[in-house]
Amino acid sequence: MKKRILHIGLLLALGVFVSGALMAQKLTKEQVLRPTDQSAPKTEALGRAIGDDCNEPFLIEVDAVPFSYSDTQDNGTCGHGNTYDGEEFTGWDNGEDVVYKIQTPQEAQAIITLEGSLSGDSSGYFHMVAIFEGCPDSGTLMASANSQGGVNPVVLNQALAANTEYFILVDYWGISADPCLPSYTIDVELSTDIVYFYDLEIAGEQVSSENSGDLSVIEGVTGSVVYDNDSKTLTLDNANISASEPAVGINNTGVEDLKINLIGSNTIQGGVRNEVSSEIAGMGSVSITSTESGMPGIYMLAPLTIKDCSVEAEGPKWGIAGINGQSGEDLVIDHATVKATGAEVASIVDIPSLTLNGGCVITAPESAAFDEELYGVALNGEIVKEQVVIEPADGIQEENLLGVSIYPNPAKDYVEINIEDVISHDLSLQVYDMLGKLIESQSITEQTTQLNIKNLEKGVYILKIGNSTKRLIKN
Repeated sequence: MKKRILHIGLLLALGVFVSGALMAQKLTKEQVLRPTDQSAPKTEALGRAIGDDCNEPFLIEVDAVPFSYSDTQDNGTCGHGNTYDGEEFTGWDNGEDVVYKIQTPQEAQAIITLEGSLSGDSSGYFHMVAIFEGCPDSGTLMASANSQGGVNPVVLNQALAANTEYFILVDYWGISADPCLPSYTIDVELSTDIVYFYDLEIAGEQVSSENSGDLSVIEGVTGSVVYDNDSKTLTLDNANISASEPAVGINNTGVEDLKINLIGSNTIQGGVRNEVSSEIAGMGSVSITSTESGMPGIYMLAPLTIKDCSVEAEGPKWGIAGINGQSGEDLVIDHATVKATGAEVASIVDIPSLTLNGGCVITAPESAAFDEELYGVALNGEIVKEQVVIEPADGIQEENLLGVSIYPNPAKDYVEINIEDVISHDLSLQVYDMLGKLIESQSITEQTTQLNIKNLEKGVYILKIGNSTKRLIKN
């Protein structure tokens, strides 16, 4: 469930408050000097207080389930120090924190609600609650929720095993001028109605064992959307998913190797985001759009495979984008048709590799190819902003708009390319293999051109001459 740290531009897009001071300042784990009326100790020298850490946590003593607990801290996390932090929280743990310990005698469903006060420094909501099996510095993160986008209170649901120590962490974004949550109330409700929550969100709602069989119960979802956790498959059957900002249409936060199975024609408004390896596949199609300025149509934080389907991805700035092209955001397109558009910044960018299998080739813009140095699809040394089209060569109908003929075909050493209608002296010839790799590119200015294919391996190749396409067989 660990989350990768997002780059600044997309953090802003997802509703996370960022400032230079905030990102630069990191509080130490020592107690921060607070006002004299503070109940917690003001410095390490005065000792530790209850709630400071796992050695002296606030105890939530559970005798039986159902069970209710409520605690209001008028001083919030102030004075307790920044004892715990971790990269999975992407900044929501830089401030002072408070720890609770809970153990239940039987399996139970926990609903934890944290209502925090406005920040004293910037009048926003910047608090978080998380639950760990074991102490936060060494245990396993089970679930977390934060006030991203102004959400208050924040709520998380988690199934708890019997006789197991869990620690609840109340934390704060924190900057030097505003290091702690001024006040808060936390409520814990335990019930025997066990619901398992999965690391997958649809239109901003978490998928669970309760709603997975029919996700159309979620507002903004129509058609058939079903999730099977055993096979890690999310099936969209003529479905429409519409997420309101800042929610994401499909947000895979932790289901490793999730398969999004497409049946029929589908639409997703709000984008698709994968924090772990995922796949979009099936015999159907999907149109994915993002209207939020900082959200790509498809936002890759991990590897993604698009296979045997048709996908259109569009966002105001990015069509398909990774974090920075250096974080393992590898894109594989396998016998699929993909159209990506990002008119302001880039259509396909910030990915370390683009692997085209199943005979896929880049068919538009003409002569565009993946550029390893630019981490994206480029043309003439610049990232492409117009629509990029990738499709299987066996799905490309041969077009002969210029009256192109190739002889002999099949051929061994040379082929002669004849163009009946040379309408321009700026025609280009590209040769692609069946993996979509550009093998050769040259200009054509004459009606007849000889092409040397001696060094090509035996197989089938795609020749693009202007707006015409032809197949060539090398034997």
